Amino acid sequence: MKRYLLQNPIISSITILLVVLSSLATVYVAILLQQVIDLATKNDFSEFTKVITTTIIYFILLGILKYTSSLFSKKLIRQITQNMRKDAFFGIMNKSISKFTEVNSGDYLSLLSNDIKLIEENYLNPMLLILSNIAAFIGTLVLILFYSPLIAVYLFIALLLMFVVPGLIGKSLQRKQNNLIKQYASFTKKIKDYFSGFEVINSYNMKDYIKESFQKENTKLATSKYDADRFIALNESISDILATVSMLSVIFIAAYLVLIGNITVGTLVALIQLSSFFVNPVMIIMQNFPKISGTKTILDRLKEHAKESQLPINESFDKNISFNNELLVNNLSFSYKPEKNVLNNISLSFKKGKKYAIVGPSGCGKSTLIKIISGSYSDYSGDIFYDDLNLKMIENSCLNNIVSVLHQNVYLFDASFYFNICLHNNYSYESFNSSLYFSGLEEFIQENTIDTTDYHFPVGENGTNLSGGQKQRIAFARSVIREPQILILDEGTSSLDIKTSRDIETKLLSLRGTTVISITHKINEEVLNKYDEVIYIENGKVIEQGSFDNLITKSGLFSKFYNSQYAT
Repeated sequence: MKRYLLQNPIISSITILLVVLSSLATVYVAILLQQVIDLATKNDFSEFTKVITTTIIYFILLGILKYTSSLFSKKLIRQITQNMRKDAFFGIMNKSISKFTEVNSGDYLSLLSNDIKLIEENYLNPMLLILSNIAAFIGTLVLILFYSPLIAVYLFIALLLMFVVPGLIGKSLQRKQNNLIKQYASFTKKIKDYFSGFEVINSYNMKDYIKESFQKENTKLATSKYDADRFIALNESISDILATVSMLSVIFIAAYLVLIGNITVGTLVALIQLSSFFVNPVMIIMQNFPKISGTKTILDRLKEHAKESQLPINESFDKNISFNNELLVNNLSFSYKPEKNVLNNISLSFKKGKKYAIVGPSGCGKSTLIKIISGSYSDYSGDIFYDDLNLKMIENSCLNNIVSVLHQNVYLFDASFYFNICLHNNYSYESFNSSLYFSGLEEFIQENTIDTTDYHFPVGENGTNLSGGQKQRIAFARSVIREPQILILDEGTSSLDIKTSRDIETKLLSLRGTTVISITHKINEEVLNKYDEVIYIENGKVIEQGSFDNLITKSGLFSKFYNSQYAT
C-alpha cells in the first residue's frame, strides 16, 4: 500500500494534512462551548456577542475544510484503486498462456471487481478514518490534560479496556473475511459459467437445475457475508457499551469537580464534549482495525498479480528475430503431468515458404506441438530454433511479429467488424481487401449488401451477430492481414463447410514465401497433395512424414489412418 501512496505523493500529502486539520478543528467546538456557558453564567453580553461572531466564522471555515478534506480523500482513493486495478490487470495480461489458464477466469474477474471494492471499503476508507480519529484523539487529549488531569488518567484506564476487544475479535473476523473472499470468487466463477453456457442451458432444459444451483451459491455467499457481519456487529456493540460507560463516568467525575469548586460549569460542558471526542475516535479505531487486518489476504493476492504488471527486461533476449531458413525442432518432449509425456522426442524441420500438414488421431499431441513452437508453453525439454536462434531466447512479443496462429476456438471482441480483423493496427486499404479475399469474407460482404466504405458495424459479444463460419473467416482475415512469415492453423477450418474449407485452404497454400503449418482432421487427397509435406503423429511421436503420394504408396500407418478416415 505504501507504494500506491508514494505514486501520488502530492495528493497523499495534501489529503493527510487536510484530514488532520479538519479533525483538530472539530475539537475546537469544546472550547467554544466552554466560553459560551461561562459567559452565560457571568451575564457578560459584550463578550458573548464576540463569541457568537467567532463561532459563525469558525463553522463556515470548518465546512470548507471538511468539504476539501473529503474531496481530496475521494480523489486519493480513486487514484489508488485505479492504479491497483491497472497493476492487477497488467499483471494478468503479462502472464504466459500456460500460467494464465492455471486460474479460472472467474477468479480474475472477482479480483478486479469484488476484491478491489473490498479493499476500498475495508482498507482505504477505514485507513483515512483511523488517521482522522487519531488526530482528533491527540487534540482532545491535550485539551483534557489542560482542563483536568484526573479525568485524563481515568480515560486512559478506560482506553486500555477498550483496546482489548479488537485483539479478541480481530483474528476471528479475519478468518470470516477470508472465507467471504473465497465465496465471492466462487460465486463470480459460477455466474460466469452460467451466462457463458446460456445456449446449452436453454437447449437441454437445464434452467430449473441452474436456478437451484444458483440459489445454493447465493445462499453460501449471503451466509458468509452474514457470518463476517456478525463479528463486526459484536465488535461494534461492545465498543458502544464501553464508550457509553466511559462518557457517563466522565460526567459524574466532572460534576463532582464542579460541586467542590475545582472547575466551572463551562469546563464541565467542555469535558463532556471532549470525552465524546476522546471515546468516539477510539471506538471508531477499534471498529476499523479488524476490517483492515481482514484485507491482508486480498492485498497479498493483489500483490502477487501486480508484481507481473511490468514485464521483466531480459537483456539476454534477442529482439531482432527473423525467419529466413528453417524452424528446427530437435528432440522435443513435453508433458502436462509428470507421469505421462504428450510429446516424445519429436524432431522436425519446417523450411521457409514450404507448406506442412500435421495429421493424426485425436489426442496424439498435434495441438500441443504447435502451442509449443508458437511460444505458449516454455517448460519443455529439447530445443526449438528459429534459424539459429533458440526459442527460449526469444520474447513472445517478438515471436508474435513473425508467427500468426489461427486457433480452433475463435474469439471475437464486442467491437466492430473492422476492429476484429485489424486488432487496433492500421493497415492499408489494399491489405484489408486482400485479407477479405483470402478469408472468403468478400462473399459475406456481397450477400449482406454491406457498405464497402464502412466496415465498422458491430459483431456482438463474441460474434453473436455472426455464424460460426463467418467468425472463423474473420479469424483467417486477422491472421493473413499481418503477413506473417509463419502461419499456423489449429483446426482452422473446422467451422466451415467442405467446399469453403477447401477454397480457403487452397488460397492459403498459394501464399508465396509464407510457411504454413496446418493441423487438420479433414483428410482430403486433393488438398493434402498441395502440401509439400504431410507429417503423421501418433501417441506423441512422429511416425511418418513425406509427400502425400509417397506416404500412400508406402502403405504404412498414415495410409491406414487415411483409409479409415476416408471410409467414414
